[in-house]
Amino acid sequence: MHKPDSAEYVIIIDKAIESFLIWNAEQVNLNLALYDFPIKPKLLGEKLKTPSIQTDPNYLQLLTDLHTRQAPGFITLENLLNDFLTP
Repeated sequence: MHKPDSAEYVIIIDKAIESFLIWNAEQVNLNLALYDFPIKPKLLGEKLKTPSIQTDPNYLQLLTDLHTRQAPGFITLENLLNDFLTP
């Protein structure tokens, strides 16, 4: 989804985001508890649904660390986005 009047796009993955984050954290040996997140998908999903998640420093750090550590799902997602956005 393209954000009007900007160069930003919103990508909606689906409810599997909880499993995606948990699996990727496991692959690169990140402990979600260090970011104040539960490892149970349902509980994680509840926390991810809060409006403040977009600016939550722990969430942003988790995403940054998953990307920095080259979590396999993040590499795949990045490659897909690069292919999609590259003319």
